[in-house]
Amino acid sequence: VPIVFDTPTDIGGYFQETICKGAISERVLKNDVGFYFNHDLNTMRIARSIIPIEKLGGMSFDIGDKEVQVRINANRKRTDANDLYLGIEDGTIDGMSFMFAVAEERWEDENTDYPKRFITRIEPIIEVSAVNYPAYKSTSINVARGDLLTESDKAVIGQLRQRQQAVAENSAKKIINKYYYYYG
Repeated sequence: VPIVFDTPTDIGGYFQETICKGAISERVLKNDVGFYFNHDLNTMRIARSIIPIEKLGGMSFDIGDKEVQVRINANRKRTDANDLYLGIEDGTIDGMSFMFAVAEERWEDENTDYPKRFITRIEPIIEVSAVNYPAYKSTSINVARGDLLTESDKAVIGQLRQRQQAVAENSAKKIINKYYYYYG
């Protein structure tokens, strides 16, 4: 969850920021958004939103009432993607963030020492990142083994499923033959 709505956060002690529900549109998420670690655009992208989620390196977004969720299909044969996966799995990397431009905003309490910024429209979103220190503490990231399988993992699982099905079919045939032997 790289983006949370209607959740105030402190920006360096200078002001409070809130991303308002409705600030992000499906259209904006259809652009080429990359997935990185710690916003490091000087490294290779781990995933891209223009690649379908079914393919390695693919990414998809889902805008909900309280947040924007992202799914990544990382190629774990790559050391950077696998290292990030392991960091997320063991909990040392547990937040997300995103790089964006503010298209529309409004401010409150501007004449105080701690004004409040409300972001009402974001465009574009440049990237999303797994991060060590998220600006919004309520962001999260986790791994779902099924979402991050390597092609090799998928092949092994496919073979196991075929074997299980063959064993089940063979067992069913034996039961049917036994039934016919006794009652046929």
